[in-house]
Amino acid sequence: MGATSLWWSDVKRMLDLCAGGWSEELKTHHRWIRFGGATWLKLPKGPGTGGRDYEMAAWQVRRMVEGLAISMKCAKTQLPALGPTKETDS
Repeated sequence: MGATSLWWSDVKRMLDLCAGGWSEELKTHHRWIRFGGATWLKLPKGPGTGGRDYEMAAWQVRRMVEGLAISMKCAKTQLPALGPTKETDS
């Protein structure tokens, strides 16, 4: 079974709703995502530098949400592929 994937456009929508004020900086191979005084350095940039949408693994997004202390409950509501909401999700 392959890894679950998410579209960058959906991840951006989740960030807008769950991490208001987030920003990004494009690097050679990654997107640096900033939120709440922290920076996540390892989100893949995707093909090229154009505005094309692309897929990334759900586990990469889940780790970013945890690393930036974004509400996992909010993120899972917007991106069900991150897994079922648990009572321990904040």
